[in-house]
Parts: sequence; C-alpha cells; structure tokens
Amino acid sequence: MIRFLILAIFTISSGNIFPKDYAILSEWKTDKTSDGISISYRWVTIGDTLKTREMKTVLHIYASPEAILKQFKSNEKLSKWTAGSRNCSVLQSSEDEWITYTLYDMPWPFTSNDLVTLYRKTIHNKITRIFIESTPDYIPEKADTERMEHYRGHWDLIPEPDGSTRVEFCTTSFTKPVFPRFIQDPILQEIMIDSMIKLRKQAEEEL
Repeated sequence: MIRFLILAIFTISSGNIFPKDYAILSEWKTDKTSDGISISYRWVTIGDTLKTREMKTVLHIYASPEAILKQFKSNEKLSKWTAGSRNCSVLQSSEDEWITYTLYDMPWPFTSNDLVTLYRKTIHNKITRIFIESTPDYIPEKADTERMEHYRGHWDLIPEPDGSTRVEFCTTSFTKPVFPRFIQDPILQEIMIDSMIKLRKQAEEEL
C-alpha cells in the first residue's frame, strides 16, 4: 500500500502546464489544514473525457526564496524533507537548472522505485517558479528498481511584505485513485504535510 500511495503523489502533472483543452469546473475548496499548511482541491477537465482534481498545497515560510531554493539543490537537505525517500542526489546543477535522482524507500516485497527529475527556475514579477519534469532516460535504470516516467509539477515562491514567502505547490492527477478517495486522501495529505513541515523548518534555519 505504501508503494501505491507514493506513486499516487508522484505520478502527476502540474497545473498551468496543461493543453489548451483544460477547463476549470469548480472553485478551490480547502480539504485539510494543519500546522499552517492547507491542501485544497478543485475539479478540472482535460479534453472531452478526463475529469480529475487539481491539488494545491499552500504554506508560509519565514525565509527568503533563496533560502528555500537551497532545500532543493542539496543532497542532504533534499533527502531530509522529501516524503518516503531513501536517497536523494543532485546529479547536475547550474544557477537555473538542476537534475536530481531520488530512490524511494519501498518495503519488501515491493520493487523499489526511483525518479530522475529536471528542475528549471524562472523569476517573473518577483515570483520564483520551479518547474519539475521527469527525465527517465538521463541515467540508466538500476537492477531491481522501477523507474517512474511521467511526472511534471511546479512550485511558486512568492515574497510577502512581512518578510515571509508564500509557497504554493500545484499538481493534478492524471490517474484514477488506487484506493477510494476517503481512504487515500487522508494518508496522502499527512505525507504531504509532514514533508512541508520539514521543508519549512529547514528553510527557516538557514543562515
């Protein structure tokens, strides 16, 4: 079950990176709030047949966007806050682009899963956006490890007048829930909130 829940988080595509036939069907509705972190959903359609939910996680971090970015570009820092990971490595890095490798901790008898992702940073009107897209062919697959192939997402880091940064992480699932949503959602939300708490703590401790 843990394996499928982690896959449910990471087999996603980002809001605002949709084809032209993407349409919003409802307003955002907050489903979970804990420790200053909110998780909201709205319904969208893509094409003529796919109706699914877009998820948005929002929190405030009392640190600069630069301090938050450091949490994405360090092997040690990324490993500490990424949900369900056994190992995170930054394979290549420049100012605006970097590639990471993540190995997820799957219990026996499940096959281990890994993910190779390209991060691209842009800044527009003082908002830092981090696009994320899987690059499964960047390195060879490992034996006994299943490579995740379809992943896109984005983070927005928005400076606030009080010195904090509003952090938004938007995703939309293109797969049917593995379990009924009343079972799956609370577990996924707890994993997400735990990760965001760790991200916030680490960023706020940056000198």
